[in-house]
Amino acid sequence: LLETFVKGTIVGHLVGDALGYPWQNTDPEKIPNQIAMIAGPGGEAPGEYTSLGAFTLATIDSLNQCGELNPEHLMEQFYEVYVGGHLTPNENCYDVGNTTSQAINNYANGMTVDRCGIDAPDNDADCLGRILPVALYFCAEATDILLSKIHDACEITHRDISSIVTCQAYGLLIQNLLLQRAEKVFDILLDYYQSMNEPAHEIDATPYLSVVHELKNHSGAGSVENVFWTAWQSFSKYENSYFFSVTDAIKQGGDTNATGAVTGSFAAVKNGLNDIPADWLRTIQLSSEAMQVIMKFVDNILLKLT
Repeated sequence: LLETFVKGTIVGHLVGDALGYPWQNTDPEKIPNQIAMIAGPGGEAPGEYTSLGAFTLATIDSLNQCGELNPEHLMEQFYEVYVGGHLTPNENCYDVGNTTSQAINNYANGMTVDRCGIDAPDNDADCLGRILPVALYFCAEATDILLSKIHDACEITHRDISSIVTCQAYGLLIQNLLLQRAEKVFDILLDYYQSMNEPAHEIDATPYLSVVHELKNHSGAGSVENVFWTAWQSFSKYENSYFFSVTDAIKQGGDTNATGAVTGSFAAVKNGLNDIPADWLRTIQLSSEAMQVIMKFVDNILLKLT
C-alpha cells in the first residue's frame, strides 16, 4: 500500500511538470479550465517533462547509486543531464533556470562542488522542483538529519537562504503527508534554527530564522516562495483530488511547470498513484531507464520505512 504513495508522488511530480510547462508565464485568464497534456512551446511532445523532472530523476539515480547524499556525485549527475540530456524524455535538456546553469557551469570549469552554488536574492524555484527525492529518502530520519540533507542538496546550485528554507518546509510537508503526521512545519523549522544559534554549532542562524518568519507570513514576494505557497494552497483546496489540485495550481500562471510539479507531488503522496488521471499516466514520456531508476528508488524507500 505504501508503494502507491511513494511511486505516486514521483510520477505525480513528473506529470505536473509536463502538464504545466506549456502554460509557463501565460496570463492566467488565457489558461483553459480543462488542462490537458499538450505539446510544449518548443514543439516538445505532449507528456514531456522538463529539466526539472530530469534533475529530479538524476537525484534519484544518485541516491540509488551512492546509498546516501553525495554532493559531488549528484553534481556530476546534474552535469550529465545538462550536457547529455541524461534521463530526459528526448535527450534534450531544456527550461533550465539561470541559477542551475551557472552552478553547473562553475562545476564544468573546475570549481569544487561546495563553491558552485549561487547566492542570489532572486533565485528561481528550480531547487524546490528537484528536492523531492531527498525529502523522501531521509523522511524516516531524525528531523535535524532530514533538514541538513535538504540544505546540502539545495546549496550545490542554490545557496540563498530563501531557497534552502523553502525546500526544508516542503520536505517537512512531504514527510507529514507520507507518514500521516500533523506536525507544525514552521514551528519545527524555528526550533531547528534556534538550536543552531547556540554557540556549540558555531553558526549564525539569525538570517535563517528571519526567512522562516517571512515564509510563514508569506507576502507574495519571491519566486521560490510563490511556487511553494501556490502549490500548497491549491493542494489544500483540493487535497483529495490530484486532478483538481494540479489544475488549480497551473491556472494561477507564473512558473506553471514548477508549481504543477510541486502540487503534483503533494497530491499524489496524499492520494496515491491511482488518483492520477489514466490518460495523463498514459501520456507521460517515461523511458524504460527512467522507470527502472524510479522502481529501484521506491524499493529503497520502502526498505527504509518498514
